[in-house]
Amino acid sequence: MQVIMSNEIFENLLAQAKQQLSAADFENAAKSAKGLLALDESSTEASDILKAASAAIESSESNQGELSPYDEELKTKVKLRQVASDVQKALNAKKMFDATKLIEKYLVEFPNVPDAKKILADVKRAHSGLNDQREKQWEQNQIKTTGKSPYGGRRAGSSDRSWGVMLALCIFLGGVGVHRFYAGKNTSGILMFLTLGVFGIWTLIDFVLIITGNFTDTEGGTIKR
Repeated sequence: MQVIMSNEIFENLLAQAKQQLSAADFENAAKSAKGLLALDESSTEASDILKAASAAIESSESNQGELSPYDEELKTKVKLRQVASDVQKALNAKKMFDATKLIEKYLVEFPNVPDAKKILADVKRAHSGLNDQREKQWEQNQIKTTGKSPYGGRRAGSSDRSWGVMLALCIFLGGVGVHRFYAGKNTSGILMFLTLGVFGIWTLIDFVLIITGNFTDTEGGTIKR
């Protein structure tokens, strides 16, 4: 219980220190960082916050007005870690839009940061992948409900060709392959026409396939009753 409480205190102090540093409240950020190091002296985040805050205080006291490039780099690094942590939480909750906005907001404040741009690219890829997954699931549900894809194409499912029409064409015009033209199989339809269904044998095979619901159209969809 004591370890859990210590971890909670540490996380709360860390979040507070990051917020204070971002708000340019350097004195309190330094105090929070020292408290963090008292709990865990190996914390690199606390060490970075303390360095950045201390440097900012020294710069302010010497009337330099701005952080040195090194100190500014530390501040950027700390802020990026905070944003990366928040982004990870958003990703875990599958809140891709929130994660994207966090990085975009960071890049407005700190443009030309390679790590931030890489994180943003990864988030957008993850967002796109999740959308593709959701769209695929929706399409599969539509196929199960309606028997065909909402995009008009076929997947591994039923054909939109009529089983009754297919059967009638095979019975009355099967010898010249008209049923195969109806199924979109033009090449085999031409061969069937030229060979007269191999004297009826090929036609008979197609007839059995149609009756048993195993005949497929040119897109792989099964023509069923």
